[in-house]
Amino acid sequence: MISTPLHDAVKNRDLQTAKKIIRNNPKYINAKDENGDTPMTIANKNKHREMSQLFLDSLSVDFNKYENQLKSSNKHYDSKAVEEPTRKKH
Repeated sequence: MISTPLHDAVKNRDLQTAKKIIRNNPKYINAKDENGDTPMTIANKNKHREMSQLFLDSLSVDFNKYENQLKSSNKHYDSKAVEEPTRKKH
């Protein structure tokens, strides 16, 4: 686990560089740094909304990997039982 150029771009809040890195090296999206953090985790911790949205919008985000991790951490997980959140009407 080592910090990648994408980790550095996120820490520096450099959205344009992050976009280029994701386009050219999507493997960095799920890379973990020396603290075990992915670039998206760092963006979320630092409340950098645009950067976090970049990761959510990216087609390279490995949602299956995340879901498998969730399943393995919760033996009662049932993806069909997860409901969409309802919004309060004002």
